[in-house]
Amino acid sequence: MIIYKDFFEDYLSAVLSVQNYTDYISINKCYQDGLASFRALQFEEGLSSFKKGEDLCNAISDNTMLDWVNTIAYPAKAYYFYKTNNYNNAIEYTQKAIFLFECLYDQGHELNVFGVIQQYHNLSRIYFTYKEFEKAVALSIEIFGLLLTGRSPITSARITDNQYKEQKDFLISGYVTQVINEALYSILRLSGPKSSIQKHLSNLLCGLYKSLDANKDSLLYKRCQWLFLFSPIVNKQESFKKIDALDSTIYNNKKKDIIILSKYLTFFTSNKRKYESKIA
Repeated sequence: MIIYKDFFEDYLSAVLSVQNYTDYISINKCYQDGLASFRALQFEEGLSSFKKGEDLCNAISDNTMLDWVNTIAYPAKAYYFYKTNNYNNAIEYTQKAIFLFECLYDQGHELNVFGVIQQYHNLSRIYFTYKEFEKAVALSIEIFGLLLTGRSPITSARITDNQYKEQKDFLISGYVTQVINEALYSILRLSGPKSSIQKHLSNLLCGLYKSLDANKDSLLYKRCQWLFLFSPIVNKQESFKKIDALDSTIYNNKKKDIIILSKYLTFFTSNKRKYESKIA
C-alpha cells in the first residue's frame, strides 16, 4: 500500500497544469491496471496495460513532467520484475525511483521524502523475499530511524517540522506501522532453525530499541514503546501475556498512541500459538 498516494496526487493537482495533471492521471491508470493484472498473475494483460502507459510517456516532451510520470513508471516496473523473479532489475528500478524522488525533493517538492521512504521500504521487501535478511533488517531499522528523527544517512531527504503539518503525522504513523509490521511478519513466518529466526528478530528489535532509546524526546517515542514488549532476550513468554492485555486495551481506549499499531497486535495475538515456539 502506498500510504502517501492520495496526498501525492492532491499535491500534483496543485503544481501541474490542468493538461499535465490529466495526462498524469491517465498514465497512472495504465500502470495501476497493469499492477492489478500482475498481482492476479495475468502477465499478458499487465504488460499490455504497461505498454499503453509507456506510449503515453513517450509522447511527453517536457522533462519535468516526465520526471513526475516516472515516479509511477519506475516503481511499477520494479514490481513487475519482482513478480517475475528478476532480482537485479527489481532492485535497479527501485533504486532509480529512490534517486528520482530525491531529485524532486531537492527541487523543493518536500512531500517526496515520503516517496523516498516508500521506495526504501519496497527495497527492504525485495531483500526479505530473496532471503537477504541482514540487508532487509538493517534497512528497516534505517527507515524507522528516518521516521523517528526526520533524517538518516541513507538519504539526503528530510522530514522537516514545517512540512505538511496536517499530513505528516498521519504519514509517519502509517509508515511506522507498515515497516515494522512487515519486517516482523517476514521474520516470524520464516521456516528453518529457530536459532536463525531468533537471530533476525533480535537484530531487528535491538536496532529499533537503540533508535528509540536515543530519541526519547521524539513525539513518536511514546507511540512506539510497545516494541519493548517484544524483547527477544528477557522474559519472552511474559511478553505474550502483555500483548493480550494491550490488545484488549486497544478496543476500549481510542487514544492515538495505542491504536496506531492495532493491526499488528491483532494479527500477532490471533497467531500467537503459531509463533510462540519460534521466539520462546
